[in-house]
Formats: sequence, C-alpha cells, structure tokens
Amino acid sequence: MRFFIGLVASFIVPLLAQHQVHADSGPTQTELNAAGESVEWLLPNHDYAGQRFVDLKQIKRDNAAQLRPVCIYQAGDVGRFQPNPLVYKGVIYLTTMTSTIAVDAATCAVRWRHNWRPKAKESAVTTPTGGVANPYKSRGAALKDGMVIRSTSDGYLIALEAETGKELWQRLVNNAAKNELMTMAPLIYDDLVIAGIGISELGVKGWIGGFRLADGEPVWRFNTIPEEGEPGAET
Repeated sequence: MRFFIGLVASFIVPLLAQHQVHADSGPTQTELNAAGESVEWLLPNHDYAGQRFVDLKQIKRDNAAQLRPVCIYQAGDVGRFQPNPLVYKGVIYLTTMTSTIAVDAATCAVRWRHNWRPKAKESAVTTPTGGVANPYKSRGAALKDGMVIRSTSDGYLIALEAETGKELWQRLVNNAAKNELMTMAPLIYDDLVIAGIGISELGVKGWIGGFRLADGEPVWRFNTIPEEGEPGAET
C-alpha cells in the first residue's frame, strides 16, 4: 500500500482486506508479540522489530499490473500525511495532525472520526522566508486492548475507544511551546505506552517516557541528554 501527499490527503485500499469484523477488546499482548507473523498491521512498523515485512503471496510480478483501487478515502486534511495506518479485523486506524479516523478496510466507509481541539500553545517555527510554520505531524497511533493511543500537536497523549472513537483519557506530557514535538507513533507493551520526542532541533534535548495505558499516568522518563545530577551529565 503506497501513500501520497496532495492538497488533500488520500489513500487507496487494494484488494487485500476481505473481512469486516468490528474491533473488540484486542489486539492482545499475545497478538502484538506475534505481529511479525500476522497478515494484519498491528504496530506502526508491523512488529516490535520494525521489519515492515509481510510474507504475502497474493501480489506477484505477473499480476501486480492488474491491481485496481477498490475504494478511496480522502481525509480532508491539507497538512502532511505521514502515518503508517494500523489494520485490525477489517478496520484501518489512521491519524492526521488533529484527527484520528477509523475506516472500513473493504469499503472506505468511516466508522468514526475524532477531532482534537488543541488546549495548549503549539510550537511555531520561523521559516527561512520569515513566515511561521508548525512543524508538527502525526506518524500514527498505537492499538491495544480496544484502545487507540496517539499524541497531539499541543503535547497531549490521548486514548480513544477503538470501537467508537470515544475519548477515554487525555494527559499533558510535554511542552509543545518549547518545540517538544511528539511526532512518532507511540508503542504499547503490556500496560505501558512508550512515547518520546521526535525532534532534536531547536534546542530540544529529548526524552523517552513510559505512561500507564489505563489512564496515561507517567511511570518513568529517561532524558536522552542527561540533566544536571543524572548519570553522564558530568561527561
């Protein structure tokens, strides 16, 4: 599946998704651990190893030219479109800068759409021409136990119900006004959401943190450049 950037972000679903089952309480940790062997796309890079590889036999050299769009969905967002969508039980989960969307993989019909309204000041960067640009972009979400987890442009982690898109919790975890941008898709393992800063420019030091899946409560944080008093700060 190939994604492209245009005035309106769009994607095309090829003849691969045939089953249509509502998302339930999964995927479970067992399913995520075995994601490398799955034909579904359960993590942003397919599996925890980040291989992005699926050993499918349906598309071959002699039939690739026969591929045709089954359906097309236009997200209606004029910003950068860079997510790796997740696919679970016939539902595609994708993100734009401010929206999280669940789409039927066979028909491109929207199951639900959640639109985030920023609460805090977002980062603004002066461009070489003197204009102002927001460098934030979303590269996807995480999916586990019936929950979709993503970051927002103003420094929040939010959890949505995978079946309905209902917001379950939100947690302010960084300072977007200081360019701490969480552009990467989070990862979930057991009861922790692992997320970090996706930018090292503009004076950002960077960190990786663990947050409780149930409510977003911070559990730990590792500074990739140590603060004063932390191991390595003296070097």
